[in-house]
Amino acid sequence: MTRAKLRHIAKWQTKLKLRDWDITVKEKRRFKDPRQTGACQVKCTFLEATIWIKKGLSKKEFQRTVMHELLHVRFAQFTFDDGSALRHELEVGIEVLTRIMRGER
Repeated sequence: MTRAKLRHIAKWQTKLKLRDWDITVKEKRRFKDPRQTGACQVKCTFLEATIWIKKGLSKKEFQRTVMHELLHVRFAQFTFDDGSALRHELEVGIEVLTRIMRGER
């Protein structure tokens, strides 16, 4: 991973108050869903997370995906893995926050 990418991750980890977390970011060649650009696994009890970012993304998409996945880490304590409407609403909320933070519409 390039220094610029690592700096971007550190910048948003700091802004989202996640510096006390042990966050590993890895690039991944592909996901099951070809539209997917990132994923994360979070262990709130241990303040640990692993984020996977699709390899080969443009700079803009990489930055956007990092922000989105770090927001998942920030809100992990509210995540529901049962496919409920609340899980969907959390995903929508994280997407809206990502757009606001990037100055997108």
